[in-house]
Amino acid sequence: MKRLLINILMTIVFLLHASFFAWLIWVTYLRPVAYAAKMAAAYNEEFEEVVSASSLKDHFHNIDDSINIDKQNPSPCFKCHGTYPHSKAKDVRAFLNGHAFFVACEVCHVKREEGQRFVYKWIKTGTDEELKSLEGRPGQYSAIIVPFKEEGGSLKRLDKSLTDKEVQNYLQSRHTITGDEAAAAKLKMHKGISQKPVFCDDCHKENGYIDFNKLYYKAERAQVLSSTEVVGVIQKYKEFYIPTMFDPNIMIERRMNLENARKEKR
Repeated sequence: MKRLLINILMTIVFLLHASFFAWLIWVTYLRPVAYAAKMAAAYNEEFEEVVSASSLKDHFHNIDDSINIDKQNPSPCFKCHGTYPHSKAKDVRAFLNGHAFFVACEVCHVKREEGQRFVYKWIKTGTDEELKSLEGRPGQYSAIIVPFKEEGGSLKRLDKSLTDKEVQNYLQSRHTITGDEAAAAKLKMHKGISQKPVFCDDCHKENGYIDFNKLYYKAERAQVLSSTEVVGVIQKYKEFYIPTMFDPNIMIERRMNLENARKEKR
């Protein structure tokens, strides 16, 4: 009778242990897999609905709204600096290059006296015609924002100081002229260009350089563009920290330190 009780007790203990380990395996391994499969199924269903939309049916990848780029009337600056002119500042160059298609270079790079204010207008690309309203989706206005300076009772357009002909003449002769001549030509072409350009938080803030309401943005959109949230994205993520386990130099240094510590113990 005593032996039977012991066997029963051992069986109960075994079942409790087995149940515990089965639960531990479920929580640690099986449950995350099941949850991931459930989420993947839900995502796939949602993704199929998106892809089945008529505007995306001919694309393998999901796509965002497109923008109209006027390839027939590019800025003269692009002839030397390229379509994506900002490359040095890796943390913000994507943001800056994104502006190059709908903001004249002079908006940020023209010299201005302290306290000086310019007038900004949407100008149809390749023309002098001003937009009187914004029609269509953002990026599809076929126009760029141009700065104007009040001069002699009228407004002077500031993105016309450099011509395509001047740039073309320089590009054709740059390999045959002397270094001094090339420097003089560059200085002339960059006359009126500031060494310290306007930065994001000079415009995207309350009472910034640009009054977005006067550029025909809707009040809600103008408020967003004038808020610090736009600049905050750049300010908060100027430094991107990669986990040290993905940095081979740090891992090698740690391994060497560990080996040296083991040798010292010996």
